[in-house]
Amino acid sequence: MMEKNYRKPTLQAVLKAFYSILGKITLVVLSSISISASGHGYGNSCCKYNGKKAGDCTFYLTKHELRIEWSDGLTETYKLISAQSIGDRSYIDKRGGLWHYFLYPQGNQSLKNKKNGNTIFKPLRGCVD
Repeated sequence: MMEKNYRKPTLQAVLKAFYSILGKITLVVLSSISISASGHGYGNSCCKYNGKKAGDCTFYLTKHELRIEWSDGLTETYKLISAQSIGDRSYIDKRGGLWHYFLYPQGNQSLKNKKNGNTIFKPLRGCVD
């Protein structure tokens, strides 16, 4: 009977695979959760555009794009151009605008236009003001 020689994976390879899988799981979970902040002792679910309430919106992250659906029916799609991590990415919109997406540790999400500073902010626990 022939014995097969298997190489023991390095710690670096194991950790790289683990964090890759963990990142993908986090992305799937966060993008599939529709958060309704009402009823949790926080504010109503909402989004802010340049610091002002602008209805509600939902961020949908996929491997290559970000889609934001607004409560008034408007949908915007952004194509991924670079990703430093799951929560730190750069996108381009259909008009050529460059946007920076950031997922905060507490679950808030923001998308900021790099040129004009326009910002879409989605607080995890809703708006209280």
